[in-house]
Amino acid sequence: MAEEAAISVTSPTAEQNQNSVNATIESGVQGGTESTCNNNNTAESSVVTSDGNREKSLEYADELTVKGSKASKDGDYAEAVECYSRALEIRVAHFGELAPECINAYYKYGCALLYKAQDEADPLVSLPKKDSGSQQDSNRDGSVKSVVSCESSISSTAEPGGSSNGKEKVEDDAAEENEDEGDEEESDDEDLAEGDEDETDLDLAWKLLDVARAIAEKHAGDTMEKVDVLSALAEVALEREDVETSLSDYLKALSILEHLVEPDSRHIAELYP
Repeated sequence: MAEEAAISVTSPTAEQNQNSVNATIESGVQGGTESTCNNNNTAESSVVTSDGNREKSLEYADELTVKGSKASKDGDYAEAVECYSRALEIRVAHFGELAPECINAYYKYGCALLYKAQDEADPLVSLPKKDSGSQQDSNRDGSVKSVVSCESSISSTAEPGGSSNGKEKVEDDAAEENEDEGDEEESDDEDLAEGDEDETDLDLAWKLLDVARAIAEKHAGDTMEKVDVLSALAEVALEREDVETSLSDYLKALSILEHLVEPDSRHIAELYP
């Protein structure tokens, strides 16, 4: 009888805790945030995983974070994104989506996506490197070909039946121009596709950083961690040309920072974009 009573008392408590967690996650989603990892089996994996495996998994998450930091420092943002993504999955599986233990993982993952989008949007990155000598040779060859083509056109018009040859040449030139226009349209479509990919990275970066901001506001006071998150959000807004939101986030970060450091601290100077 005592055991049955204990079970009957424990069950509602467990249900209340689960409802509380669900409500917290739903409030985060309504605030404009979404989970970026597969967490459907979070509860099951937490129950099945033993303490030894749990510690090993968290150690592996730390290793991935270190690897991601190195990749980001080396400019390999795609690799950094992969490492931070996996590290976030592991931490969310163990601690929950809105746990304070995950704030750094959200922040690093979001920053990596931001840097990746900035790197891909940089026009200097996509410019091919050409040898100046070969470029001059190409220009010179093009000039020679144009002169030869011009002379050939003049001679063909001077010869009997030249009018028909000239007409054929005009038709050939028109066909070549149409092909060039088609190539340009395909190139424009590729540029638009790349632009959409950059926007997707920025959108996901904002969502991750916004989750980090929500965690920081709920579980922590005024900390440098919160300043970093707000600064990153401001930078994302600036990349999206949302100047008003960017300025608002920067001012929030500055207001917190002024209470944490001395007025002449380098952190205040570094905060400005």
